[in-house]
Amino acid sequence: MIARMERVEIVCLRADLPGVIAYVHDEGVLHVEEVPLVVENAPDFLRRVHLTDQQRDDLNFLEDIERLLREVMPLISEEPNREAVAATAKTIAAGGFADWARKAKQWSRELKSLTRRKVNVRDNIEILENYRHILKTLEPVLLEKKVTMGAGARAMVLDGAAAAKTIDRLKSRFTKELGPQSVFVWEKSGRKSIVAFVTYPESMERAAGQILHEEGVAPVDAPDKDLRGAPVDELIRRVNDNIAGQEKNLEQIEAELAQFGREHVDNLSAISLTVNDRLAQIRVVNQFAQSQMVGVLEGWIPSDDVPAFTDKLTKKFGGNVAVTALGAEKLDPRRIPTLLKNAKFFKPFEVLLSIFRPPTYGAYDPTVLVAIAFILFYGFILGDVVYGIAVIAFARFLGKKWGHIEPVRNASIVGRYMGISAIVFGVLFGEYAGDLGEHLLHLKPIWFHRAKDTNFLLQLAILFGAIHIPMGLILGIWENFRHHHTKHAIEKLGMLLGLTAAGILIMGVLKIDPFTATPIKATGVVILLAGLALLVKSMGGMAAVGALEILSLIGNVLSYARLMALGIAGVAIAEIANQALQLTPWLGVPLALFIHLFNIAIGMFSPTIHSLRLNYVEFFSKFYTPEGKSYKPFRKEALW
Repeated sequence: MIARMERVEIVCLRADLPGVIAYVHDEGVLHVEEVPLVVENAPDFLRRVHLTDQQRDDLNFLEDIERLLREVMPLISEEPNREAVAATAKTIAAGGFADWARKAKQWSRELKSLTRRKVNVRDNIEILENYRHILKTLEPVLLEKKVTMGAGARAMVLDGAAAAKTIDRLKSRFTKELGPQSVFVWEKSGRKSIVAFVTYPESMERAAGQILHEEGVAPVDAPDKDLRGAPVDELIRRVNDNIAGQEKNLEQIEAELAQFGREHVDNLSAISLTVNDRLAQIRVVNQFAQSQMVGVLEGWIPSDDVPAFTDKLTKKFGGNVAVTALGAEKLDPRRIPTLLKNAKFFKPFEVLLSIFRPPTYGAYDPTVLVAIAFILFYGFILGDVVYGIAVIAFARFLGKKWGHIEPVRNASIVGRYMGISAIVFGVLFGEYAGDLGEHLLHLKPIWFHRAKDTNFLLQLAILFGAIHIPMGLILGIWENFRHHHTKHAIEKLGMLLGLTAAGILIMGVLKIDPFTATPIKATGVVILLAGLALLVKSMGGMAAVGALEILSLIGNVLSYARLMALGIAGVAIAEIANQALQLTPWLGVPLALFIHLFNIAIGMFSPTIHSLRLNYVEFFSKFYTPEGKSYKPFRKEALW
């Protein structure tokens, strides 16, 4: 359901405005909205609250700290401790923030220095590894020619289709410009690579470098002076030693970073929370208004929270503050923030609606219906006891690992219900890792074996659609009548009657009792005519489009056949896995386990996607209007 909201106005003495803002921030229930002004900056009228010079200085200072923390926090891999962060945040809020800010700057410098060292060492390792790769490519040629890398010798590796032409030009230029004392040797290395080197008198070092530069060829130069003037096998040994030393250095730096994170992540997280809270209190002031004597705040509070909020505010500030309820009857419902407020069991399922904007205030909240349908559809598709247990185990893992994040916690709870539903249907279908339970433990289905009675399974799937789609239309009719959209309500009623008539007539054609009886068929025709009449009344000349929409609704119902198809596909994969057990144990058991794990992975995601699709696309389109505004109370920053 959607919580009832109350629009309130808070009036206080101007001197108490900062304290009231801090109180509202602590309580975290007021969805702040901008106070409307009659005339901006006119005498005797309310005017917008602007920052004082001190507040602007504080804002600039806090924004600097915020930027600094945004840069350094991602560099820490350790997770903060919630209790330690909360305790430190209280200490910071009590006073002495400037000292903590200085510490944050100092820690930032230390962390950036460690990170730069880490990046530099990684770059060095990458350069050395590339140089080693090139040396290994050159090694056969250089060893054969007994060439020492260093002054008077240059090596190069050329790739690509144009390498041969480049080699011809280099050979010609080296012979012509460096004279007969130069020696240029090359050979192919692979299909499109050429390894080459040239030797020359040391006095011609500059001329050789100029030729290579003009031809656009980068020579293989050592990244360090210590890696020059030695045979190639000695160079490779030196490079390996250098890489080993750099890797040891990298391990030491990473250990220092880990230690730094363990020592300071809680403090930096607490400073971040404090900075965000203080910035929020400063940035929000331009939403408020003031005169020479008073300050004014406006916003929305859930009606159930208004009495406690008002009592606490009055006790804290005495008669200097007044809270007044403002009427909202004439406001567009889309301007009123929407807060979903469901029973404890259904509360986690609100996460399934989070990809949409919230429903318009005063509209119908479909959370309960989505929860029931989603869990039912998911279990109907997966329908396996062992797979259901695996889903529960995965959901519990998510909750244990990241349960401090509310959406993940809710998804984890929903996942457990998904697993329970799969277990229930698994018992009904007699599926325990496919037919493994039947073969090993002689476990029989309580209801029916879906792989052996696909016709009945298909009928059940379509029956779900025959209930779900009309339910959506009924909700659409109710919602439109409730909000005085009579024309749309009549249009949906006409479509509902048309769909009902189509169902009756189709059952008659398929010779399903009692729809074969002539009175039933006649009733179907009458209902169809009544539906078409309502479409003409509501849509006029566009009634033909409405009639075509009835055919689309039939397609919507038939699309629920995917519940059967996906379930049968999962059964088939499970049976393939079990057939693998007939192979030799050393091959069959690992193969069967792999296929079952693959099937479980598919079973976690594919049924989820299609169950949601049936709700989002087929069901929601009949009545759901997500045009609301989310309820976002002005509250303190949370790290989790």
